Amino acid sequence: KEAIVRGNLSLSTNISAKNLTVESGSVTIKSGTTLTVENEIVNKLTSDKFIIEDGANVIQNNEAAVNTGAVTVNKNSTPMIFNDATLWSSPVLGQNVRSFSPNTLDKRFYLYNEATDKFASLFVNDPLYPNASLQDPLTYNFVSGLGYHIRVANTHTQTKPGLPYEGKFVGILNNGQITQPLTKDASGYNLIGNPYPSPIDATKLINSNSSILTLYFWTHEAPLVSGGYASNNYATFNLTGGTQASAGGLVPTGIIAQGQGFIAETSAATNFDF
Repeated sequence: KEAIVRGNLSLSTNISAKNLTVESGSVTIKSGTTLTVENEIVNKLTSDKFIIEDGANVIQNNEAAVNTGAVTVNKNSTPMIFNDATLWSSPVLGQNVRSFSPNTLDKRFYLYNEATDKFASLFVNDPLYPNASLQDPLTYNFVSGLGYHIRVANTHTQTKPGLPYEGKFVGILNNGQITQPLTKDASGYNLIGNPYPSPIDATKLINSNSSILTLYFWTHEAPLVSGGYASNNYATFNLTGGTQASAGGLVPTGIIAQGQGFIAETSAATNFDF
């Protein structure tokens, strides 16, 4: 049935609806809860009146459905200390990259340059991380399906085990097929990410993109070293299963969380379809 919200709705039980319109009051989807909507989601209020908590999920079945109105998606990183970074990807349209982590230095936002096999500075001309097409931090928003390497603020704790960064994505929920072009000028490593407000299945994702060899997930097991981050921080997943990073940490389960950026290794230049 069509669902219309005209009061304060806090969802702690999974529900389904034909479509969902928020006219007054508020909606909070609690952690561990899934909202499934067949068609569109319309929020007629401000983004702070529609909250998807960390660990909550929104699934839409009709990939042609067009959403209206900004919402807020909260996503916490794993615990980090000073100098740690996370690979992020946005589940919404319209979130500015710079304002997502306002206390991170401008020079600590990166894309990945597949041709050079190195991170590339997004906003600042940095000789260690060169990028020929720097972006304006005031206007540059997350690109759906693209991954971003973002370091924590210089004021972040230096004491282990660290603290998570409480990320907040504000914008219109992504839905439908999203495509990211992958290049194979060098080793074929491309930084992309989950573009939806729900987890995705890594096995299905690899099976639907035939040129993908392995997915790489960043961990914080090995600290920053002179000249960059240690490559032994990457845990991997492919059709044979998950492998722990050589520095230690968790084994990938094959479930790619909301907000998660990751590196996809491709055997050929292709369009990667989510």
